Amino acid sequence: MDSFLFDLDDKLRRNLSNTSLDADSKFTLFLDTFIDVINTHTPLVKLCRRKTKLASKPWISKGTLRSIKTKTVYSEGKLNIITMLNICKAIKNIIIS
Repeated sequence: MDSFLFDLDDKLRRNLSNTSLDADSKFTLFLDTFIDVINTHTPLVKLCRRKTKLASKPWISKGTLRSIKTKTVYSEGKLNIITMLNICKAIKNIIIS
């Protein structure tokens, strides 16, 4: 946070030292400088297609995603019956307690 404020102060002092500008020009210069410093310190990160799709659905929580993944594993038959029964018992015990 300190480096952001230091850079902002430094760039604003250099850019706004010219007092011959009118108020609109100074504000535009301030806004451009502020956006430039923000982009320097916190650049935008591109999301992959899966995360973009997930971000557009805020009602899906991490727990829901975990349940979907577990359901997928069960439906694809990747777990044997004994493991599935043990997991179901564990989930049942968690829900009951």
